Amino acid sequence: MSNYISHIAVDEAGKASYLDCFSMVVEAPHLQQLILIGDTNQYPTHRRIAQSQLPDCFKNVMFEINWKSPVLTYIQLNKTFYMNAGVVHLVNKLFCPERNITPLYPTQLRKSALIRNPEMGIVFHDTDGWDAHVKPTSRKNYGHHYEAMQLIYQLLDIYPDEKITVLCYYVAQKLMMEKALRCEMIESKVEVSTVDAYYGKNTDIAIIITTRTLDAVKFLRNYTRVVKNGRIMFRKHPFEKHVELGEDAGK
Repeated sequence: MSNYISHIAVDEAGKASYLDCFSMVVEAPHLQQLILIGDTNQYPTHRRIAQSQLPDCFKNVMFEINWKSPVLTYIQLNKTFYMNAGVVHLVNKLFCPERNITPLYPTQLRKSALIRNPEMGIVFHDTDGWDAHVKPTSRKNYGHHYEAMQLIYQLLDIYPDEKITVLCYYVAQKLMMEKALRCEMIESKVEVSTVDAYYGKNTDIAIIITTRTLDAVKFLRNYTRVVKNGRIMFRKHPFEKHVELGEDAGK
């Protein structure tokens, strides 16, 4: 079969390792073109090896490309499709400052008590609660689960026609959310997925459950929200240190 392969296209190449792509080239003696479609800022994941300990052969294949090679055709896309313009601007500023990324189909929710600044469309909820280990390698967090359910009830009232998706970093967290939604008989109104399984899909509102929490013994999680001159700050006890987050969208 390998003797008949002339072209190979690798989607999500930002998650593909150099070793995998190198093997494809070696095993296809008549290969004419290798097409890599992916993000140069992504990193492959390996369930058993820490990111800092990954050998070079497991690194992102996009890092191993000679971009100055005369035989390379490089196309960089500067438009993304279904995204909030403020979120696109934030991603552009933080991760791709050398590019000018714009949304092809910008989206924006109407202003509400939950989303006070629709032009940005990001809300952070700082939630206490220990994450629990679920054998063999997963985790779940009851505090985050409760907070997500409360948000879902409110979002369904405010945005009944919008698609709501809950994204989880851990399978155990996903299973717990699905069970709760079935018990409340609203599983048809809310989509639940792991982050890895949601690549290439779209939604109107995403609730991202991080699951992991700080070590409450070493880092006391007691915050007080403070607004000074239109700027949002958090004061962390007992250190009384103010951390500025940005402009208060609710002023």
